[in-house]
Amino acid sequence: MSIFFPRFGTRSGHPIQAPDPPNCTLVEFNTLEFANPVDLENEAAPVGQLWGKMIETYFSQGGVKTLWWGQRLESTQVIKLIVGWKSSDHRKDFLSSPEFSDLSQQWQSCPIPFQSSAPSLFALPSYQSYLNNVFSLPPTRSDFPDHNCISVFLTFHFSPTVDLSALASFDTQTPPRSNQQLWEHSWAIFRERALKSDGGFISSGAAEGWSEDADRDGLRPAQGKSFIGLFRFKDLETAQKFFGQEAEDDTPERNWGIGGLVELRKIAGGELAVKVEFVRMVYRKTSDPDLKSSSLPDFSFHLK
Repeated sequence: MSIFFPRFGTRSGHPIQAPDPPNCTLVEFNTLEFANPVDLENEAAPVGQLWGKMIETYFSQGGVKTLWWGQRLESTQVIKLIVGWKSSDHRKDFLSSPEFSDLSQQWQSCPIPFQSSAPSLFALPSYQSYLNNVFSLPPTRSDFPDHNCISVFLTFHFSPTVDLSALASFDTQTPPRSNQQLWEHSWAIFRERALKSDGGFISSGAAEGWSEDADRDGLRPAQGKSFIGLFRFKDLETAQKFFGQEAEDDTPERNWGIGGLVELRKIAGGELAVKVEFVRMVYRKTSDPDLKSSSLPDFSFHLK
């Protein structure tokens, strides 16, 4: 078993020293895999109490905008914890605080074994409505009986050998675009196809962004760049159909999702790992007083 918090928040995590990107929110993604499914909302259970204290500790420092967590649908013991920070400095202050140190010690004695991956940091749009949309909680009102909406996490990991700033060798546009510009153009086409698909139409938009460099402190080797795209889909079935999880008989030409992913991988010279996760969001807490009054997210339809 790996210990969650030492990997999750030590100086070798993701200290950010460069200025935060303009008009962006620093969003941290964490993945915890417990040995078996857990009920983190059960405050009577020891792990539920520890989870609740963790959330309280985050907000006690004043550096968190919004916190979400959810369960991966096909492996409910896998928990996704997402933290939107006010700034990179707020995150660094939190990681060096006595409160965080105390909390990390308590996680070392978690009653249920678990493993965790190192956190990933992405610069996502600063508009809170974008993030609340893609991380929407499933509706509970009776007027949404057929919409068991889920979140789709689409993460692309580029090989360190891919030079995104180099000119794309097969670009037909004059002057030629860089690999990153061409890739972002193809991503925009893929994103619109997803939003117009059978399940993606429910979403009022997507959220996306590039990773923050993990090696700026000099403590970690240089890594390839990553990109994340986030969607809200009507349900698991339509999401799996579009992204190709249940499309064994489909070809890229017949399935927009598969075809789009093939094109994006091609631009990266094939050196691109793609991870698709289907997540049902469970919880959201915000420090923004303008958002606290609304417990239900915006379920406006995305029709074109």
